[in-house]
Amino acid sequence: MNCFSKSFLLFFISCLISLSTFGQSAKKLQWSLVKQEGKTQVFTRSNKVSKIKEVRIKTRMEVDFDHFIKVLGEVDKYDRWVYKSRKPKLLKEVGENEMYYFIESDFPFPLNDRDMVIHSKQELDPISKVYTSVSVAVPDYLPEHKKMVRIPMLEAYWKIWPLPSGGIEIDYRAIADPGGNLPAWLVNMAITQGPTRTMRNLEKLAKETSPRPSSTVADK
Repeated sequence: MNCFSKSFLLFFISCLISLSTFGQSAKKLQWSLVKQEGKTQVFTRSNKVSKIKEVRIKTRMEVDFDHFIKVLGEVDKYDRWVYKSRKPKLLKEVGENEMYYFIESDFPFPLNDRDMVIHSKQELDPISKVYTSVSVAVPDYLPEHKKMVRIPMLEAYWKIWPLPSGGIEIDYRAIADPGGNLPAWLVNMAITQGPTRTMRNLEKLAKETSPRPSSTVADK
């Protein structure tokens, strides 16, 4: 696999981490563990919605639960932890737990950069303390920009809960189409390259901005 292809795939899969819905209509095939790095496990599986595989990430982080949820809601900081993202912008808030936001993605030359508009809903169960976030791309929400490719489809789902011993556990699932007629085989070839990098960046930011001091490892 050449450097160009690997660079694109690393970037694209990392971008999926900032966007938050999992397609309920997707075929329920078994997940395959394809990568493990420390506490982070990366799974993939085929589906009948797209030729691009779904991605699932399970990990644990030594961060404060309430502060981590706060960081996830700060759209203006998405470019600090989502690999190769830029110009995040909150477009509209619908109450306290629903929003629309815009973000651009820096694709390697000669590909056109991408952008997307995401509709995200969040919920925190007051009893179990389980946080869920479900998001979908809404490509027609804004007019398309010249020289940019609008990402036509993204579904992503976060499930996060505090651990009795401290820290949090995360179950993240996503499926997306980057648009621009990129072949599915190219995306699938290195679909596990990027998730751990973005997760580490997110953990790093949560620790750096937390009111409770904690150590961290950078990977950006």
